[in-house]
Amino acid sequence: MNKTDFKGGYKYQNNCYEIFEKYFLEYNPFNEIIDTKGQKLQGSLFGNAFGGQSAMKVAPMSPILLQVPCTLQEFYNGCVKVVQYERQKVALDGQNMEVEKVSKKIHIKRGFTDSNLLIFKGEGNEQRLGPPTDLIISHVLFYPKEGATADLLRCYKRRGNDLIYTHRLSLEQNFEGAPVRVETLDGRVLMVSVDEIISSKSLKRVVGEGMPIYKSHVKNDHEVLNFGDLYICFELNFPKSLTDSQKERIAALLA
Repeated sequence: MNKTDFKGGYKYQNNCYEIFEKYFLEYNPFNEIIDTKGQKLQGSLFGNAFGGQSAMKVAPMSPILLQVPCTLQEFYNGCVKVVQYERQKVALDGQNMEVEKVSKKIHIKRGFTDSNLLIFKGEGNEQRLGPPTDLIISHVLFYPKEGATADLLRCYKRRGNDLIYTHRLSLEQNFEGAPVRVETLDGRVLMVSVDEIISSKSLKRVVGEGMPIYKSHVKNDHEVLNFGDLYICFELNFPKSLTDSQKERIAALLA
């Protein structure tokens, strides 16, 4: 027989993983090590120093969830807020836990909605046997109860990227057809002409005066915002009674 035809060695035909599991797991006297309370342990036999067999299984901690109240005006203009929260922190000894009080500045971008989340990786709870959790901040719309800002915001409602402004109009003002004065959420004043007789169902659209659209587009490395539209909804105040002079004036306007 030619030496080149001979192929030496041994080839195992069965499942090698089955042998490993049988002798190193099933018949391993240290396969299931439990503590004095009957709790299963995990890891190697070298203890905590190597994440070892005596380390207890610890459930991962949840992220920290915060809600930050914002007015419609703050969503329109953007703002900076300071949030304060408490988180679990690993002590210097590496074993015990302590509570840390944190103060953090956050930026509310123009055009944010209730659905926009700010996620800060690793700024939540620390945990001894795993990576720190996240800090997640959501926003909730609120309306102040008193003050000039409250009076202005009561006139506004948001619908997606559009704004609806309720303008109260007397019957006399309706007949006169005077321009409508609208104070915007960034402090400007719009004078909107009204050429037709207004009813309680009338809407006047002002293009481009709605909410800023968050992250509209980028041009030359600068963020350029688009805007939704503003809709003026008229609310007519009908007088309960009219004097003779008022009736004559209205009749003259209708003539």
